[in-house]
Amino acid sequence: MDIRHKETGAVLYQTAGDSLAGEDLHGVDLTGADLSGVSLRGANLREANLSYADLSGSDLRDANLNAAILAKANLVRADLTGAGLRKANFTGCWLCGTSLRMARLQGACFVLTDVVLADLTGARFDEETHWPPGFNPEARKAIPTGGYGGWVAGKKGQGGWSEGGPDRGGW
Repeated sequence: MDIRHKETGAVLYQTAGDSLAGEDLHGVDLTGADLSGVSLRGANLREANLSYADLSGSDLRDANLNAAILAKANLVRADLTGAGLRKANFTGCWLCGTSLRMARLQGACFVLTDVVLADLTGARFDEETHWPPGFNPEARKAIPTGGYGGWVAGKKGQGGWSEGGPDRGGW
């Protein structure tokens, strides 16, 4: 299977199989890749560069995208349920109808990203997660981890934390 650039058609990556589900793509540069509607379920995309990639409608359930770069990627209607997204960079992404249910978002960056239409139910985040100014992830049913009392929108322009409160555990 070939992964091609969405505009030039150039081959960015080749695999012998006919599926990318479970594929090890650790650290692979897939900038501008056309992965729309593709199943990457359970794939290892840790530290991969998916900037400007089209992942609309893709199945990324249970995929490892820890420390992946997804800046300006199209994730409209993508399913990232249960995905590992720790320290992933979502700057400027399109997340309309995107499922981030039960995802691990600790340390992820959502600056300049409209997350209002994404499903964050049960997603875990921490004090290192960067949200757009004024965004309250708990109101979208995301769960804070790390022993902080709760989310205070607007601190330092990115949101912040109140002190105290019970440790709510982590993943």
